[in-house]
Formats: sequence, C-alpha cells, structure tokens
Amino acid sequence: MKEKKISSTWTKPMLILMSVVWVIGIPVFLIINGIDFNNPGHIFALIVCLLLIGITLYLTFNLTEVTLKENELIFKKIFGKEHSYAFDKIGYPSSMRFKRLKFTSVEMKQKSGDTKKYLVLNNNALLSGERIDAEEIFLALRKIKK
Repeated sequence: MKEKKISSTWTKPMLILMSVVWVIGIPVFLIINGIDFNNPGHIFALIVCLLLIGITLYLTFNLTEVTLKENELIFKKIFGKEHSYAFDKIGYPSSMRFKRLKFTSVEMKQKSGDTKKYLVLNNNALLSGERIDAEEIFLALRKIKK
C-alpha cells in the first residue's frame, strides 16, 4: 500500500492565510481607524477580533497532517513531533463542519496508556479538488482492526 494523505493539503496554506487575516490584518485595520472605547460597536469589533485570534492560535497548535502508510497512521502537528500509531489505537472520531471545512477530532491511544487528541482539517471547497473525509476513513480503519 502506498502513502495516502488523510488531511487536507490545504492545512498549512489555510492556517497561514487565517493568521495573516485575523492576527495581523484586523488589528492593523482597527488601529488605523482608531478604537473608541466609548463606542459599543468598536468594543464589539474588538471582542470579535480577540475571539478570532484565539481560534487561530488554537488551530495553530492543534491542526495535524495525517498520512496513511502501510499498517500505520502518521500524525504530524504543525508545531510538533511526528507520531505513528497502529489502527487498533484509533479512538472514536467526532467532527464539526463549518461551511465547506470539516474539522475531525480523534483521540489516539499512546503506548503508555494515555490518549492524545488530534485535530484534522478537510476542505471540500469546489476549487480545492479534494474529496477526503477523515472521519469516514478513521471509522473504516477502526473496523479493520477487529
């Protein structure tokens, strides 16, 4: 069996785009236009900006690239070490869809008995050319182990 990518090839580019827009673009826009703390609309915009920055930072440290290779899954967080797991270590996946993006969360059992959680991004946008569903793949691989 050859390697098959389970996560989107757009994981890193989308993360970079989100970082530029949310973490850099919006604060610069707010600073240039001036923030009036007496205006409730400005305070609301600042709260939304902080929320988007928090979500982007969470995704930066938790998004994972996943590759299926032979009889193992290889997980590599954007900022982290690579870990490989056998199919019998797959926990039950759960997912959340945001328009054409699908975020799948899966827990993998470590050798020590602990579990480690990974977040996988799938992009089903029209121009992405991808039709991968990590949740379905994880569920199918769970059945193989039995």
